[in-house]
Amino acid sequence: MLVIFDLNRTLYDPERRALYADWTILKSLKQKSELWLWSVGDRNWDAVLGEFGTDGLFSKKIFPKKKSTADFIGVADQDSVYLVSDYFEDIEIGNEMKFQTVWIRRGKFRNMQPRTKPKYVITRLIQLRNIIK
Repeated sequence: MLVIFDLNRTLYDPERRALYADWTILKSLKQKSELWLWSVGDRNWDAVLGEFGTDGLFSKKIFPKKKSTADFIGVADQDSVYLVSDYFEDIEIGNEMKFQTVWIRRGKFRNMQPRTKPKYVITRLIQLRNIIK
């Protein structure tokens, strides 16, 4: 199973300039899933990730200037899970790609309602274990 993570506000808290404490669950998720990152390339994400010892966790990193479905041509299927914290267009793109969209309600957007309904709503990364089987 492919699991695609948005980075900013999903795994990384820009206000604290740190990864959320529960990011370590990714190590166990990697044992049964392929992990990708997909985040807008508005900063040097490789340098940020290097500070936290995430080397080897993600088999692919995609940092476009603007996210679009074109980033995933040939990848879309229902066995892919896309996890976001942003309620804006991320969920819409994931749904359009037929991904199982997961909205993690935390950080700046936790009290907002998404324009498009995700398949799952969680509050902690460990809850992904119930989705990824």
